[in-house]
Amino acid sequence: MISTKESIPRLDFDLFDKDKTSLAKDTINAFHDYGFCVFFNHTIDKDLIANCLDIYQDFFNFPDNVKESFIVPDIGGARGFTKFKTETAKNYDRPDLKEFWHVGRDNLTYPKNIWIDELKNHKKLSLDLYNQFDLLGRDIMELIGIGLGLESNFFNEIIEKGNSIMRIINYPKIENFNTDSLRASPHEDINFITLLIGGHQPGLEVLNGAKWLKADFSRDEIVVNVGDMLQRYTNKYLVSATHRVTNGEETNTQRISIPFFLHPRSDFLIKPLESLLGSHNHYPDPITADDYLNQRLAEIKLK
Repeated sequence: MISTKESIPRLDFDLFDKDKTSLAKDTINAFHDYGFCVFFNHTIDKDLIANCLDIYQDFFNFPDNVKESFIVPDIGGARGFTKFKTETAKNYDRPDLKEFWHVGRDNLTYPKNIWIDELKNHKKLSLDLYNQFDLLGRDIMELIGIGLGLESNFFNEIIEKGNSIMRIINYPKIENFNTDSLRASPHEDINFITLLIGGHQPGLEVLNGAKWLKADFSRDEIVVNVGDMLQRYTNKYLVSATHRVTNGEETNTQRISIPFFLHPRSDFLIKPLESLLGSHNHYPDPITADDYLNQRLAEIKLK
């Protein structure tokens, strides 16, 4: 593990096959202390990442009326396009300075994905990246299970058919105007864990205590953080840290990033693990993953 109190821990994912117990311990410590870590030597294909970033940059450069033709009504933005300044962080009035595209699990249980004929290999590249995210997410959940003293496959059945979402975010250039909005206002994620690639430009910051820590990382690294569902499930032992994307010094630069929000299956009842209850249950009222998701989507104005 590479870290100081002033920086997000960096972990070598190559240890997954060499010293899984050690990596699991470092992962849990990072999620307990910071809610975040950065993995290098991860398993997602770098050429695939680059190709996906390229095709989605092409899409986000389409005229607004073309992009908005891919908005799917009445599903809370679960698939397809969500236009600029729609999502608003919980407890904030000003919308974020971003637009995005959603890809979900490609089966009939959830809304159907939307594919764009004008983007070469859009479906194949998107689903390939989604599936690689899904596999890496499963491995990270295995590390979390081991680190918490559970069976290595403890989370497999919980996440196997989870309503996980891949979001491709465009933060357009900010030119010649003043705004109180941020590219992403301070917020916590909804899900179990989030895996983030592509957002290597400056701007991502994590709240640790009273201090904002910069979460800068390279093209070849992946940022992973705990979401609210996992914080609930671990009775706050793992921290869903507040984070934001500031407008930064390079506001005239387009910023594209791809987070993957790993969810448990929709009917999973989220209640704290008995082994982590201690003397106080922070979440005495169980809630299903689907109910929790819909509650939050309403709070951030996507429903």
